[in-house]
This record gives sequence, structure tokens and C-alpha cells, in this order.
Amino acid sequence: MLRRHKLPLELACKALAAPLWSEIDRMPEQEAALMRSVRAVYGPAMLNGPFAIVLGFNGGMVALNDRIKLRPLVAARSGSLVMVASEESAIRAVMPSPEHVWAPKAGEPVIARVKGMDWPIHGDLHLGPAEVSCAVTGVEPACEEAVEVAV
Repeated sequence: MLRRHKLPLELACKALAAPLWSEIDRMPEQEAALMRSVRAVYGPAMLNGPFAIVLGFNGGMVALNDRIKLRPLVAARSGSLVMVASEESAIRAVMPSPEHVWAPKAGEPVIARVKGMDWPIHGDLHLGPAEVSCAVTGVEPACEEAVEVAV
């Protein structure tokens, strides 16, 4: 998804832990169209069942839990340090006074990048829902107008 289809990392995570159809029905129309396309194209890649995974790679890390939050995931930040764990107490054992602690929503990725390192995968492409949707499906005329945006 990342290398071959050049999806942004955030969208690839959404394909792995896609929202439920009932959640998609409640989304704004552009976002709903994007999620329907992602589920149609990448449905076989969707992870089912309870999980919380942390993937480290040269240049950062991604933490992701299942789409109905059957497995816990907690994240914390203190300065440039980001930590994830299954329990807040595990984070506080290593980082007693984090600046910010949060529990990501179900299927919401926690993405941390190492400042100054090149991004080893195509993840700097941040398109709006309409442009990504056409990039996934290839059927909308807006595909010709999709551009990269510096973040």
C-alpha cells in the first residue's frame, strides 16, 4: 500500500483497521466516499479481531489498535519523546510526568517520526479525501488534479 500504491501512512493504517460500515454512514460525504473506496480496494488487507501493534522502522514508529478497541493502547508525549503501551502505568514507570497522555480512538494510528531522518516510505503525500479517493479508485476526473502538499 505504501510503496506500490503510494498511500499516505495514515490511510494505509485506516485500510488495516477500517471503520465499521455504520461509522462510515455517519461520516461527511467526502470522507465516507474515501472510506468506502478504501474498504472496497483493500478489504482483504483488513485485520480482524483484537490487536494492538507497534511497528518500528528506520525513521519512526506506528502504533495501531483494532477498530473496536478490544485491545488497549495508550500513548504519551514529553518533549520530542513519544511512548506507547497497553497501560498508562507502564508509560509512567518510564516517564513519570508526561506532558500529554491519551488513548487513541479505535483504529486511530499513533505515528511518530524521528526529526531530521528521511521518511523511508511514501508517506509525505497528504491529499484531501476527494484526491485520495480518486487515487484509490482511479475513476474520478479529479485524479488529474491531485497534487502533493508540503506539511
